Amino acid sequence: MKYWPSVAAIAFVLACAFSAGAAAWVFFWPQVPAKVTDITVNMAYWDIMYRTPVRTRICSVMYEYDYNAHKFTSAEQVGPSNDLARRRYPKGKQVTCWVNPFQPDQSTLNPMTKFGASLVALLTASLLTFAVCSVQFGRRDAASSNTSEDQTKGVGSAGASNG
Repeated sequence: MKYWPSVAAIAFVLACAFSAGAAAWVFFWPQVPAKVTDITVNMAYWDIMYRTPVRTRICSVMYEYDYNAHKFTSAEQVGPSNDLARRRYPKGKQVTCWVNPFQPDQSTLNPMTKFGASLVALLTASLLTFAVCSVQFGRRDAASSNTSEDQTKGVGSAGASNG
């Protein structure tokens, strides 16, 4: 256990590097032309953050694109405003989408949404790592202070039998 802080620090650095690389990778996906086919509006009735029932409109843009001679259809949530989504993505509009070259059925109209999700995952991982390291350092410091107090008082295995 004496090497725990070093192992935790190395794991944290590797997790950060992996998350940052995964987040930045979206910007290197090939860009291909796509065509907006439809906009759907769905109603959501639950607010995850506050855990309360809330009525919200969520707009999704359906689009199709060709990649490596295959046709794909995808959808992406573009926000709560139906009017804004219809102005930005009218049916039939030519747009650019970013396609995952290893899984061409995965694509996005806005790479910042994927990048933002990766950054949230990175922040969560870093907070979790910090919490685990803090607990471990606290245990180590408490254990070392108890042994040093016992040594200064002369309490040990021989001192316990004198009582």
